[in-house]
Amino acid sequence: MNSGSLTIGVVSRQSGVDASTLRKWEYRYGFPQPIYLESGQRRYSNADVEKLKCIVRRVDAGERVGKVIRDFLDQLIPDGCNTPCSRTLLVDEALAALVSLDLGKFKAVLESALTESPVLEFVEQFASPLAEAVGARWAEGVLPIYGEHLFSTLLESRLLQIADCASLADHQPKVLLATLSGETHTLGLAMANAVISSAGISCLRLPSHMPVDEIAECASAFRVRIAGISVSRYYPPRLLQDTIVELRRALPEDVELWFGGEGINKVRKMPPGTKTFVSWDAAIAAFHESIDSRT
Repeated sequence: MNSGSLTIGVVSRQSGVDASTLRKWEYRYGFPQPIYLESGQRRYSNADVEKLKCIVRRVDAGERVGKVIRDFLDQLIPDGCNTPCSRTLLVDEALAALVSLDLGKFKAVLESALTESPVLEFVEQFASPLAEAVGARWAEGVLPIYGEHLFSTLLESRLLQIADCASLADHQPKVLLATLSGETHTLGLAMANAVISSAGISCLRLPSHMPVDEIAECASAFRVRIAGISVSRYYPPRLLQDTIVELRRALPEDVELWFGGEGINKVRKMPPGTKTFVSWDAAIAAFHESIDSRT
């Protein structure tokens, strides 16, 4: 385990890598791997700095950063590698298992994908593409509706386990995750919970389709820094616009309000005091910056 005590600012200065880039590399490539204090702040070792300097030299010489970082990780990860090609094959295998209703095979492929990837890559390059493929197969009539529901249940259950394992019981939650009243699709929220928790940010996940006043009351009671709302493509756009405004007014002023999910793209203009994110890298970096700035 990383037993260092260097802050991200110190590591940034010594290695020549911006703090935002360090966060991005951590979530996208799984390196560096700092420890997290109860406050959510990172701590690094001197060995991390030396490796980062080496990475910078090789990248400056023309090598791709992803390849260089994986060279370091290959010393710890068994052969069978975490490549885009292998993850695409795993998506195909998982989809085939679902279509044939072979749940044992599906669970085995799911675990294989988790073994080969950091949580962020698992969600971005396996879980999300698989969800899209499952939806397409259901629309085509290849997969029955109960097959689609079984997929959502199995994947969401596993994502919640990941989030629970990543969470520390003695950490005060800093991010509240919820869906809005009337939202029945919660897989996106489970993905967010797993990714954010695995990034060292303590989360509190509310049950599905919560009323605005309950979300605001919970955010106030736990003194969270950020309220993150997942909106699926199926949520009614007209209802969404009014609900966003209502929720922003109900939340304490110092609680940031973030939205993610395909449904939020249907809102033409977000109200003041709200934010959206289009990538996990950007969201996690922004969450950490917001939390660090008020620690």
